[in-house]
Amino acid sequence: MMDTLFLKALLLLAGCLTGLVYHLSNPFLGEKRTGYEKPNFVIILADDIGWGDLGANWAETEDTPHLDNLASEGMRLVDFHSAASTCSPSRASLLTGRLGTRNGVTHNFAVTSVGGLPLNETTLAEVLQDAGYLTAVIGKWHLGHNGLYHPNFRGFDYYFGIPYSHDMGCTDTPGYNLPPCPACPLHSASASFGKDCYTKVALPLFENISIVQQPVNLTSLAMEYAEKATRFIQCARWELSKANHLGRGTSRSSTGILAWQDPCKCDKCCSVETLFHPNSGAAGKDGEIKALRLAQYKAFYTTGGAKACDGSIGLEEHHDPPLIFNLERDAQEQEPLDTKSSEYQAMFPAVTRAFANILQDIATDNVSTADYSRNPAATPCCNPQHVVCRCQPCRNPDHSGTTQSTHSQA
Repeated sequence: MMDTLFLKALLLLAGCLTGLVYHLSNPFLGEKRTGYEKPNFVIILADDIGWGDLGANWAETEDTPHLDNLASEGMRLVDFHSAASTCSPSRASLLTGRLGTRNGVTHNFAVTSVGGLPLNETTLAEVLQDAGYLTAVIGKWHLGHNGLYHPNFRGFDYYFGIPYSHDMGCTDTPGYNLPPCPACPLHSASASFGKDCYTKVALPLFENISIVQQPVNLTSLAMEYAEKATRFIQCARWELSKANHLGRGTSRSSTGILAWQDPCKCDKCCSVETLFHPNSGAAGKDGEIKALRLAQYKAFYTTGGAKACDGSIGLEEHHDPPLIFNLERDAQEQEPLDTKSSEYQAMFPAVTRAFANILQDIATDNVSTADYSRNPAATPCCNPQHVVCRCQPCRNPDHSGTTQSTHSQA
């Protein structure tokens, strides 16, 4: 037996739903046994999922049997904090380990966005590639689709998915959004159907840098994601088997990305000491830190200003001194502490110091700036001749069965 590691990992960021990472280890490559095999791993990133949406958390939910099985057979970590409450900022932080105020991604990118996650930012995918991983991302990207911002140029060897949210383009299978939007027009431009409906360009599906379907069929998309993930893992296993048979390895032997460790400190009980909550859709400037959590206390310097599903905007309020809640007694944040109480007076100095320290740290950090400029030419379009860039997929005659469009990306 030859001694080394053969690594494979896979990351899927399912369109507004999931992200996974898969990794294989092989003890047959290299000259010296390290004594440590890098594990296979999967990361699932789910947008807008509620605590009770998983059967592992709420017995009345029966829609997630496979995830529930993972929870029952493994270790459950029940205190998770996203770096942002919106798509692009949360993904950017997951890939870089840096808040949006540092990596520059403070709000969502658009269909016509020229830029994306700043190119000077190092992604976890790139780090894993350097460590010998083959990398893949399957699902929603939403960190830039134009030029070098595409995932294939950000550390991922393989990409299959949509470039942004599923409601940022028309499809032939509407009904997945509330309020509902119309289907893509077949021959002529459709009239506007609500200010939040994208009716001019169909939602594209990418495989690497090629658009393979536009509009994407949402009814079969989840199944396609699963099939691509399975195929990727099978191919990784096949490469592993081939390398073993030949008695050698490949220059790269992994797949995957996305393991982000919160830089916050932990106390002896391993609970988070300080968390900072950047604004990504409510009152104030995008990316600004106007809320923080210190142990069981949460402080707000700004509240309100968020847009509701009906389009209304909540009242924006600024608080000086900040509102402070004790989450152990008030998990729903309904009753802030009385500013005159001894509890508030005891916590206020600590909150003030933590807030000042993070602002000072960011001010002296290497802060990136994302390009949020827009240009219609950056719109993903496989057929500019059609009113919504519609193109029909065809099957690749090779053995892989890869679906390709009849037009290349404009």
